[in-house]
Amino acid sequence: MKEKLEKYKDMGIGNFELMEISFGLESGVDVSIYASAQYRAPQMKEIRIGLEAGLDVTRYADPAYDWCQMEEIRQGMLSGVDTSVYSSKELDYVKMHEIRRALEQQLDIVKYVRTSVDGLYLREISKALKEDIDLEIFLEEGYDAYQLRQLRKGIANCVDITWYAKTSYSASQMYEIRKGLEQNVAVSWYAMEDFSASQMCEIRLGLQEGLDVTDYAKPFLDAYEMHGMRLHMQERDKPFTPEQEEQINLGRDHGIDVNLYSDILLSAEEMKNIREELEQLMASAGVIG
Repeated sequence: MKEKLEKYKDMGIGNFELMEISFGLESGVDVSIYASAQYRAPQMKEIRIGLEAGLDVTRYADPAYDWCQMEEIRQGMLSGVDTSVYSSKELDYVKMHEIRRALEQQLDIVKYVRTSVDGLYLREISKALKEDIDLEIFLEEGYDAYQLRQLRKGIANCVDITWYAKTSYSASQMYEIRKGLEQNVAVSWYAMEDFSASQMCEIRLGLQEGLDVTDYAKPFLDAYEMHGMRLHMQERDKPFTPEQEEQINLGRDHGIDVNLYSDILLSAEEMKNIREELEQLMASAGVIG
């Protein structure tokens, strides 16, 4: 074996590639099919594994295929699908993977395969076909893979996708509208292109929390401002602690306008300090003794 490897080494084949040839010689396959300086070690491995499995590796033993493409063709041969459907060298391995997986599930996505579409696009079509969802009209209108995902999920969850079925919406905006519809909130508050996805999220969360979003559901407020206002409203909706209630009652007992410090955001200690200052002012004015 050492002499054979030396011969291949003299052909300019590198050490990692020589290892794959060595593995092939050990397993008794015809290494001459891939013992060439044109192949890199991962490509050699895919050919060797195919040979060891008794496959007709001539379908993918071509240096023009990268090793990932070779793997997809090999996996397709093992599962018994028609690899000629996706063996074009112009298809990257991601597209090959999605086509192979669809064929294995007996899903017909061949008519959607174009060099201009990516693997994620084909994945969404496969999922839609598997779920018996018709996305045909949306494919014709130019939605990208991420937008198709939101449309598919909306249809699967039986929401009214007409609220967000617009190519002008980003996938993130579609997501926020879809989530709102699924949670039965009034998406009319934010289902408009003037709002970014982050702004939509803040409005949606406020609606879920039962807040009156009127004050901050405005396009001129950025998401950070909306976030602060939403948290502030959450705090205001909380009940006073017993310690806070005590300070309010003490103020009432002394005839103080407790509205001046009845703020849930003030701690009991802060309320006490304000109350005592107000009492001192009223005492100096002779209002209380």
